[in-house]
Amino acid sequence: MDNIKKIFWETIIILKKNRILEHVVLIGSWVEYIYERSNYLKEFEANLKTKDIDFLIKNIHKPGEGIDIVDILEKEGYATAIDYISGAYKFYKGKDLEIEFLVREIGKGQIKPYTVPSFGIKAEGLRYMDLLLHNTITINIENIDITVPSPQAYLLQKIIINDQRKNKAGKDYLGIENLLENIKRSNAQYQELEELYNSLTKKRRNKIDKFLNINLFDLLE
Repeated sequence: MDNIKKIFWETIIILKKNRILEHVVLIGSWVEYIYERSNYLKEFEANLKTKDIDFLIKNIHKPGEGIDIVDILEKEGYATAIDYISGAYKFYKGKDLEIEFLVREIGKGQIKPYTVPSFGIKAEGLRYMDLLLHNTITINIENIDITVPSPQAYLLQKIIINDQRKNKAGKDYLGIENLLENIKRSNAQYQELEELYNSLTKKRRNKIDKFLNINLFDLLE
């Protein structure tokens, strides 16, 4: 895993140098690594077992002048793969790492990937990304600002989409349990969780409550 972490940081530095990092939010399991690495959550240990790095694009139309991600990453030794059916782009660093840029599903959604003119790629759209996009924090590690979802948003989004994760649902369950227990140990973090939960729509709260009841978790005291 150390080699994967090394490539992760090399990727972050490349994205920062080329003004890409400021336009994306790191999502997925690597967020837990950032919580741990920065000590943002006290005594938190990430359950990091994935080679996939996912970035959520904040706005598909920014920056207005456009950035050629394909050209930038290929010059740094990354391989580009385009799904022959959907047309969505992914990037690979040898056999060790897969990078994907994702976007927020809009309205009723669409089957085809979204065209991202700012980056010159096509990206898959996912639902419930607004929860992550609208509740972010910026963590500085070694003079690099990395935008990630707040632990509370990350946790609740994981719960909401758990029934869609199929073979990954079990791994997510362990991550949910681990993060929830850590948040509960801090009054400030716990209060933020309570406030965010109460701000959600009834439909989303119902999905969360269903997961909690099935798995015998207590989100709120």
